[in-house]
Amino acid sequence: MSAESQWAVQQAVKAKLDAATALTAITSTRIYDHVPQDTTYPYVVLGEMNATPMDTMTFTGMQIFLNVYCWSRNRGRREIRQMMEKIYEALNRQALTITGQHHIDTLFVSSSTSQDSDGLTYYGQQTFLIRTEPTT
Repeated sequence: MSAESQWAVQQAVKAKLDAATALTAITSTRIYDHVPQDTTYPYVVLGEMNATPMDTMTFTGMQIFLNVYCWSRNRGRREIRQMMEKIYEALNRQALTITGQHHIDTLFVSSSTSQDSDGLTYYGQQTFLIRTEPTT
């Protein structure tokens, strides 16, 4: 369970979200690992990843909890909820193509929405569980 294999999972998730036309209709190409300064809202951020081994007697696997964040300055939470729905549709129980790994499954775990302390910005957080095993 190397850092490189975790990077491959993040790249696969990014590619899946980039290909989700219903999401990019809202965010355009603004799906980030690191948000550039002065980025236009709305956008999506691939956040924290927590990886743990998922080993059995027959294989060595990995499970990753990945947080995905949505950010919006629209009034209310409607746009945030729309973005979260499109992310859910793109990732939950959908196949990922991961370099060097066999994708077992991706499952939605939880979500929440909040208003930022600036009083203008809304954000949503979703957590997904991604399970993989090496291809070799």
